[in-house]
Parts: sequence; structure tokens; C-alpha cells
Amino acid sequence: MSMSETMQAPSADGRRTALIKGLTAAGGGGTVWLIARRARKRRQRKAAERAARQTVSRVQEMAQRLPEQWSETVSERLEDDRWRIWAATLAVLAWVLFRMAELRQLRRLNRAMAPAASL
Repeated sequence: MSMSETMQAPSADGRRTALIKGLTAAGGGGTVWLIARRARKRRQRKAAERAARQTVSRVQEMAQRLPEQWSETVSERLEDDRWRIWAATLAVLAWVLFRMAELRQLRRLNRAMAPAASL
């Protein structure tokens, strides 16, 4: 008996079974990936909701600590849109202070480097 006689030709049924097994394995891996992805997104969404609730509760706690007059004043200012002027003023002031500090550091650096340049 030759080897070709001992090895039987694979039947169509055997090939079909192998194909189904391969697709099931691939589908199973994809399914696991999809389930893991869904669980990760669910965890992220719950974490974001929890953070939002904590932020809201912190703001509410701070609002309760403020005197009534302050909370009324802040509410009125926010409704009048006058807060934008104050916010812009503070932003410009912060920028000017930052630039002044930067220039001061540059002058100090130049003074420190000047004697080294003359050598």
C-alpha cells in the first residue's frame, strides 16, 4: 500500500466542519473583544458620571458655605454678564504679571552671562 492510498481525500463534510470551527473561533475572539470593549466603555461612562456628581456636590457644598448676600451677588453678576468684563480684566492682569516675571528672569540671566561673555 502506498502512502497516497492510506491518506484518504478529505471529505466535503470534514472541510465544512473545519470551516465552521475556524469561524466560530474567530467569532469567539471577536465576541470577547466586543464584550471587553463594551465593559470598558461602561466603566468609563460610570466613572464620568461619578465625577460629575462629585463636582456638583462640591459646588453645592461651597454654595451652602457662602453667606446669602454673596450668593445673591454672584447670581446677579452672572445673569448681567458683567462677569465677562471682570474675567477679561483678570486674564489680562495675569498675562501682564507673567510677562513681567519672565522679563525679570531674562534680565537676571543676561546679567549672569555678561561677565562670562567678556572673557
